[in-house]
Amino acid sequence: MTSENYLKSLIEGLVEMPEAIEIKKEVDSRGTFLILKVAKNDMPTIVGKLGATVKSIKRLLWAFGAKEKTRINLKLEEPR
Repeated sequence: MTSENYLKSLIEGLVEMPEAIEIKKEVDSRGTFLILKVAKNDMPTIVGKLGATVKSIKRLLWAFGAKEKTRINLKLEEPR
């Protein structure tokens, strides 16, 4: 399972519009960046109260990256 597929499987269960999920992957010297874009109505669900949900997602990605021996970071792209 790739990091993109793992993130998509996490997010699909949280959002109302899973077809609007877009994930881009960028790799640089600091590790892998997954850029997540969801529907505007789903953004509050992803962020959660005081950012708790997105922090949990980032922790899960960190653990997944540790298993793959890479650092995975998550960026949320603002919907337009």
